Amino acid sequence: MTSGSEGTYTPGELQDSGDYGKQFSDIYDSVFPQLEPAEIEWLALQVGGRTSPSVLEFGVGTGRVLVPLAERLREEGADASLVGVDASQEMLSILAEREVPTIVPRLGNMRHYRDGRQYDLVLCVCGSLALLREPAAQLDAMRTFSEHLAPGGLLITETHNMPWVKKLEENGGSMFMPYPGVRRGMVIFSELEGEYWDCKQIWIDDEDIRVLPERALLIGEERLLEMAEASGLRRVASLSALNGAPYGEDSTTVVSVFEKAASS
Repeated sequence: MTSGSEGTYTPGELQDSGDYGKQFSDIYDSVFPQLEPAEIEWLALQVGGRTSPSVLEFGVGTGRVLVPLAERLREEGADASLVGVDASQEMLSILAEREVPTIVPRLGNMRHYRDGRQYDLVLCVCGSLALLREPAAQLDAMRTFSEHLAPGGLLITETHNMPWVKKLEENGGSMFMPYPGVRRGMVIFSELEGEYWDCKQIWIDDEDIRVLPERALLIGEERLLEMAEASGLRRVASLSALNGAPYGEDSTTVVSVFEKAASS
């Protein structure tokens, strides 16, 4: 159950990456595929058994994760409340147009966001944490996540898998990802310097071609666990995807599940 009061919502300052929505929002749902049924089921299980589960997602985008989760919880008869935070107003406008009554979109920054509430489940997926390009900023965000977790609540992060990125570099630093349809796909050019990953993505949808540069500060295993410990969190699972599949070095992402200690 959610603890704490509604409090006062403070959006804080926007990330430098907040402008990404201006060039990306209209193709976001094409680039990132919809969740598979197994992923929706696994996410719903993380708040299973609660009659009034509460969920907070940082980097919600257009609602790729939060919308199907909200719909699944409604189908299960749960009286759920969900909040989606993003630094892009363009992304949040698309989320709001979907008119999911249990989701509240909020403009904010994962370092400084505060709303005075605590939630059963906090999400930061799709590599969003790596868009904060300073270690101190990422630690601030982890502490924000922890502060908004109820005792016994879970945090789920999805980060880029460092061994996979290194292997991509060793194999030339480029790849092509085909998408369903005619002349659709993503070309990726990758350059890794320490933990900093410059990734130029070229989206091709027939005659619509977009160049989407991204610079990220990757989070290795050791630093991720150090940030979690400093934030009062304990990792309880390390997976490869949001469907609960076990982790492997060939996985493109690492899904980590952290728990906040229950009150004594």
